[in-house]
Order: sequence, then C-alpha cells, then structure tokens
Amino acid sequence: IKKKKTNDLFWIYQQQAEIAHEQQQYLQSYEINKKIYNLADSLGKTEEKRIALNNLGYAARYAEQMDEAEQFFQASLNMNPAGKDDIMRAQLLQSLGILKQNKQDYKQAVFYLDEAALLYKKVSDQEDEARIYNFLALVYYQNGDNYRAMASCKKAILLSQKNKYNLILVDTKYE
Repeated sequence: IKKKKTNDLFWIYQQQAEIAHEQQQYLQSYEINKKIYNLADSLGKTEEKRIALNNLGYAARYAEQMDEAEQFFQASLNMNPAGKDDIMRAQLLQSLGILKQNKQDYKQAVFYLDEAALLYKKVSDQEDEARIYNFLALVYYQNGDNYRAMASCKKAILLSQKNKYNLILVDTKYE
C-alpha cells in the first residue's frame, strides 16, 4: 500500500472510531480500533500500533471490559519507554490508575497516579497534574486515608489557584 493511501486509511479509520465513540457505540469503536491495530501491525508501524493499543484501551474501558482495557493500556505503556513520549506515558499511567481505582485496587491506583503526577510535573503540565492530585484525593479517601486525601486536595487547590483552573477548583472536594 502506498504511503499516502495508508495514511489516508489510518485517518479514515481514526475518524470512524472517534465518531462511534462520540455516539457511545463503544463496541463499534473497539472493532474499528482493532482494524487500525491490525493494519499498523501488518505494515510494521510501531507508533501507530502504540496509539491503537491506547485507543483500544479506551474503547474497552467505555465498553466496561476493564480487564481487556488494562491489558491494552499496559501493552501501549510497554511500547512507550520512559523519556520517549512523557505526555502519552503520563496519560497511560493515569488510565491504569483510574482502572485500578474502579477495581478498588487502591494501592496500585496510587502507584500509577503518583507516577502520572510526576510525569505531568516533569513536562510542566500543571493542569493535568492538578487533576491527578484531585483524583488521588478521591482514591485516598476511598481507602480511608484521610490525611493523604487532604494533602492531595491541597496540592490540587494550590496548583488550580495559581493557574486559575476554576473547573478543577470547583471539582476538588476539600473540607
């Protein structure tokens, strides 16, 4: 397949998957992302495979296939070594943390979310760093660790006030 046609095909599939997702057709989105992965795999396109695995993880998560979502996110993370694409790596760690929180595996959730927060800090993405601290507060609270929940709330609030992230401030639970 010629390069332009291949790029066009990737783009078409990605648009179809996004439309299916927006229409809450998560299984359809999953199937289209599987096509993207298979195409990327057959052409030896590592970057496209990594992205397709991430997107398969999201589609599986929204389809409430949590174990499968975790496998896809982990596979994508494994293809994204530290230092390669820290933003995507942070997003994958965040996704894994959320999945672990959904499964009430709070220790692993905290591990992944802490790692994501460190990467967001490294790349100076203070908005997502604040979001992670806000979510960490929830995880700590759910695990009965009120001290760490409060500490995470304070971090989220400080970052949000400093940068005027009003939506995060409204969402942060602090008492």
